[in-house]
Order: sequence, then C-alpha cells, then structure tokens
Amino acid sequence: ALSTRMGLPERIDGKRCTTLDGWLYCSGQKFLVKAVGWDPTRPGKLPWDGERSAALVDLDFQGIRAAGFNTIRTWEALTPDELAAAEKHDLAVLQGIWVEPTGDFSDSVFRREQLAKVKHVARYSHESPAILAYLVMNEPAPDHLLQIGLDTSKNFLLEIAATIRREDPGALVSFSSWPGLEFFDVPDLDFVAVNLHPFRPRVLIDAIGYDGMVRLWKTLLAGERPLLITEYGISVAPKEAVDNEPGGATEAQQARDLPRLAEAIVRSGGAGSATFMWIDGWWKNADGAGDEHTHDPEDGEEWFGLRSMERIGDKEGRARPALSSMRRWNRAVLTSPADWDVASAATKRVEIEIYLEQDLLELSLRASLDGDTPVVVPIVQNGNWIRGELNFSSPPTRLGLELFSKGKRIADWQRRLYSDLEGLTLDLSVIAGDQGPIAVALLRDKSGRGVAGVPIRLAFTDASSRFDRLTVVTTDEIGEVRIAIELPPAPAHLLVVAALRDGDDEPPVAMAAKVVGGNPTR
Repeated sequence: ALSTRMGLPERIDGKRCTTLDGWLYCSGQKFLVKAVGWDPTRPGKLPWDGERSAALVDLDFQGIRAAGFNTIRTWEALTPDELAAAEKHDLAVLQGIWVEPTGDFSDSVFRREQLAKVKHVARYSHESPAILAYLVMNEPAPDHLLQIGLDTSKNFLLEIAATIRREDPGALVSFSSWPGLEFFDVPDLDFVAVNLHPFRPRVLIDAIGYDGMVRLWKTLLAGERPLLITEYGISVAPKEAVDNEPGGATEAQQARDLPRLAEAIVRSGGAGSATFMWIDGWWKNADGAGDEHTHDPEDGEEWFGLRSMERIGDKEGRARPALSSMRRWNRAVLTSPADWDVASAATKRVEIEIYLEQDLLELSLRASLDGDTPVVVPIVQNGNWIRGELNFSSPPTRLGLELFSKGKRIADWQRRLYSDLEGLTLDLSVIAGDQGPIAVALLRDKSGRGVAGVPIRLAFTDASSRFDRLTVVTTDEIGEVRIAIELPPAPAHLLVVAALRDGDDEPPVAMAAKVVGGNPTR
C-alpha cells in the first residue's frame, strides 16, 4: 500500500516518487493525483497581506480531504506549519513556488533572487513527507518567452530544477504551462503540467473537444512522461458566456461538468489533475484598489470555487453542488481502458484498472460489451487499486462498467473502444506551396489505404497574435485534404490540428498536430 495513510508517499532509496510509463509512482505504487487548487485568501484580503490563519488552513484541509481529494495544488509555497497540517490530514502537496513569470530570466539579479527563494523553500520542504512534487512558475506568456529567448527560458527552468534537487534529492519538478505554449517543452523536467480549462482556446474545443486537448498535450509534449492537468474549472460568474473567457455557467452546470472534465483527463492520458479551485477568490486579477472587497459579477476569475464565498468575513463559505459531485467522482476512478484504447484481437481481452478509496469494502465489478448482458469481472485489490480482465470473442466497440460496494452501486462508466481490425490513422504534414505553406492531412485504414468522403476538422491557432481559424474539409478519393495555411501577421508559432470526430460530444477518433514557424523545442 502507499503507506499506513492513504495519501502520503514514503521514501524508497531516498525518493518519495518516481515516474514510469506516464505515471507517478510513490512507495512503489502507481499514484493518481486527485488534487484541488488551494488559495486560502478570504473576501476582503489579498494573498500577500501577511500570515495565513492556522485555523482556516486546518478548516480547509479537513474539508478537502473529506471531499475525497488526495492532493493540494498551490501557487505559492506552503510553510513548514502548513505542510505539517497537510500531513495531519493525509494530503499530498504539489508545492507551488511563485517564480515571477514576467521577470527577465536573463537578468542575473532577478535569477539570483528567484533561486534564493526556491532554495529556501526546497530546503525546508525536503523534510516533509507531504511533498509530492514541485511546480515552479505559472503560465508564462508565449510572447514573453519568445522575447527573452526559448533557450534562456529553458535554461532558467533547468537551473531552478537543479536548485530544488540539490536541497531535496530525487524531487520531481515541473512548471505549469497553458494553451499557446505547445511549442515550448523542457524535456529534462520530470513531468508535463498544463492548466487546461474548457473555455479556451475556443477553436480547439470546437475542433477536438476537451478530451482532444488533453490528448494533444499528451502526444505532442508529454510522451512517456506523466501529464498533469494542474488547473481545470468552471466559473459560475453571473455574466454572459463569452468565447475564450471564464464565466456564464450555472451552479448546476458546474456540478455536471467538473466530473466530466476530470473523467476526460484520465481517459485521455492524464496521470491526474487539479480542480480549480477550493474557494472563490474575490481578489483575483487585483484589477484595482479595493478589488478584494467585491465579488465582481463580470470577473469570471473570481467564481471558480467549490465553495462560494458570499460576504466579507466569510470563513467557510457555502458548498456549491459541484463539491458533492466531485466527492462522488473521487471515490472511484477508472484509469484503464482509456477512451481510445484498442481492444486487442490477438489477446481477446480488455484490461481494467480502477483507483479507489480504501474504505470501500466488499467490492464487485460488472461489465458489458456492446450492450450485452452484464457479467461479473473477477478483480484483485492492491492498495488503492483494483484490477481485472474481461475476455471477448470478437473486438467490441463499447464497454460499460458498474462498481458495487456492499451491493450498492457507487460508480459506473462508459468507454469507447476502437478495434485494431478497424483502426483509422490520421497523418498531418506541412509542405511548401507556391503561395506559402500547405497543410496536408491523410486518413488511412488499417491496410494503409486512403479513406475517401470523410470530413476532417482543421484548426489553426497562435496565441501570440490571437489568430484562430477552423475549417472542415472532406477527404478526396485518396483520403487526403489539402488547405493553404493562412499565416497571421508575424506568427510566433502556429499550431495546426487535424481531427476526425463522430460528433461534438465524442472524443476524436483520430487526430494529429504540428507546430509551424518559429523554433519549436520539440
């Protein structure tokens, strides 16, 4: 098991956790990160106003653990006392260290100041069993990295990681990226972390859906490294919904959609995620003097909380319906099969893996393939994991699962499987044309033949110039589509994505992505 406590890793060979095959492993076991973003700043306060109340820290941590989360994601570092409180409540910590993302990474004074801060935090954090990994820097702007220089930015992040590892040997380190930085990777960091919300960029949501965006980051950047979605959330700001901005959802929509997003992350290749966030942040964006004293209905950033902070002096807040829905989701999480896993015709079996809370007893699992009569699946439990196998005679396209504890159904899932007898592949290339670059997408079946008459979604986006385009083109007689790339003015890095989807509510059947222009790191 992970330890006598469910959430906290023990050191093996001096390391709390390692990475393997796209997952975090702690105390020798695969660890699914079920985190919530935590900033304790209450209405009327600013994060930098002074020391945080120990009583409020304890109140929040108790509530977070009771909601089934096993990890806290922070943006500024927890103090030694706060790390002790996390340990008390059996919570692991993604220890955020605020390294100013707008700073001049080439300036020796700036670097020295930031590295000194990092060293201080890592030195005291080394002693805490609650530390899962470190997150340094949050959402650096693409324009800023390009201005500073990609190599300079990359080297600064590696210098930060080296500083942490000197103080905390074996520590896992990364930074939190975001859409628009698909061209920027630091392969020597231990995992890929990205803040991925369902409201932006709209062009990618329309082209590949949220599942597709997770898979894009997994295939284009993370590869064999773990992918953590370090922010995802639904803002209930009472404003009109606007593309590429948070806000406009109802509390009922938040409660419905947050578990769907969490589910999309694990079934699309994520090794865990952090819901954004525990409480509303009245201070967010600090738009002007006194911003922290009002809950601005037009500022979507202030309304993401699982707990609604409703007045000055509010300590605990009101639990929104989403808190209950996430509590239910956290109880049991299906991690395998993923939504695009191929049901193997050779082995004739589907491998099932579920991460669950250890207080669930007398477990049983039922499964059905393509709507057939459910059958009981033999399972083996090891710590927080149960595993089983389901055999079949012909490759299925749909898998349904139901998990029971003491005869009561506690979770159910649907997965779409793509038979390796019918698999489609989509290749994307960019070639030179007389008038500029041309995107070429080729859809092929398992035998390698082109598939004609299929609509392919092509999306083009560049965060630096705020350039977005989406078009749908049908494959020709050889399974190909060609479209001239309309380059934005002075593009930094244009992301080109091609996808085949059965519908707006389905994950991509096949997809591919390329970065055009600039000097991508991968």
